[in-house]
Formats: sequence, structure tokens, C-alpha cells
Amino acid sequence: MWTIYCARDEMAGFFDLKDEQQAKEYIDRVGVEYRFQCYSEGRADGCHRLADYFEAFKHQYDNARKVYAKNCDENRYGISCFKLGNYNFLGKACKKDFSAAFDAYRRGCEYGSGPSCYNAALLMEDGRGNADGRKDFVAATEFLRSGCNVNDAPACFRLSTFYITGKDGVESDMKQAFSYAKMACDKDHIVACHNLSRMYAQGQGTEQSQELADFYHKKAKELYKTITEGTTELKFGE
Repeated sequence: MWTIYCARDEMAGFFDLKDEQQAKEYIDRVGVEYRFQCYSEGRADGCHRLADYFEAFKHQYDNARKVYAKNCDENRYGISCFKLGNYNFLGKACKKDFSAAFDAYRRGCEYGSGPSCYNAALLMEDGRGNADGRKDFVAATEFLRSGCNVNDAPACFRLSTFYITGKDGVESDMKQAFSYAKMACDKDHIVACHNLSRMYAQGQGTEQSQELADFYHKKAKELYKTITEGTTELKFGE
């Protein structure tokens, strides 16, 4: 997504970013670059970067929200719809509005944003995406399916759990549960790999295979180790 990192790195070479004044000047120039990409070149990715710039560097949340909204509405940029949905959901630089959040997530999902599909599904699950508060697991299932189709691992995993337990309007189906758990595990979702191991061990939704059960159990453990080791070794400021 951040396709201009190389250009930014070259520009950064002219600045001592450890110097507060030079760092500020560099950040200001980055803002100019993003404005040009968005307003002059009409690039959707440039507009999204500009909104991120307002949010992360300038803390101008109202400006960020407006650019996300414009980019979602006019350029159909799914990630901007996702961010707009988050603003509406949290009430950030606007009034908290779950219906507006759902609409933004719904559009983001339509435009190919996996996290948008996932959040739209959550709002359908708990009823906050419907004006009458009605929970709709069938709609949630379809949003999760759309998210999984664009390689969103959490969406694949959650859809798998739907088919394991069954939901209102969604029958339990271990073959589909296995299929979506496999997709999520292939994208390195730890719990999906753990579930996949158990499915192979018990022959649920697939032929029983202790060899594959052991393989996916090992993979889950390795993923967990990678994440926990990375977390414990991180130190602020490094």
C-alpha cells in the first residue's frame, strides 16, 4: 500500500531526522507530497496516505475523517472505508453512529477490504448493524465469506467457527469448518491451526490423519513461539 517509501527514503537522506527541526521539515514535505498525490493527481492511495498523515502525524482527526470519507465515497478505496467505519464506530471526530459505521464497513467490503468485511460481520452478529437491533448471522456469514475470499485470515477463522457450532440460520457443517480453518491456518492464524490439528486427529470434516494433526499442532506452537518471542524482545525506543 505504501508505494512511495523508496522516494521518501531518498528524500529523508537530505535530512538529519534526529534533529527536531529537520524532522519537522521532513514531515511537512511528506504532507505536501501526499496532498499533491491526492488533490492534483487524484490518486486514491495518495488520498489514503494523506488521511493517515493527518491522523498519525498531525493529529488532525477531523481532517483525516473527511479525507477517508471522500476517498471511500468518490474513489471506492476499501481501506479508507474501513478507517471511516472505525471513526464512526468509536465516535472519533464525529458522533458515534453504529449504522454509519456498518455502512462504511459494508462498502469497504464491497471494494475489497477484508477487515471491513470482518467488522461488518461483527455488527451483524451483535445487531448493532441493523436499525432494529436484530442479529443476522446469515448476513454475517456472507460478510465473513467475502472477507475470507480476499485473504483476511480472521474472517476465514471466524467463518470456520460458525460452521463448527452452527448459528441461527447457519447449520453446522464440519466440512466447511475444516475448509475455512485450513484457509486461515495457511495464512498463519494460530487458533485456526490448532483447530485444524484437532480436526485431523478426530477425523472431523476430513479424513483422520495423525501425521497431519501433529504437523498442524507443531505449526501452531511455532507460530505462538514466534509471536511471543517477538513480543518479549521488543523494547520501547528500539
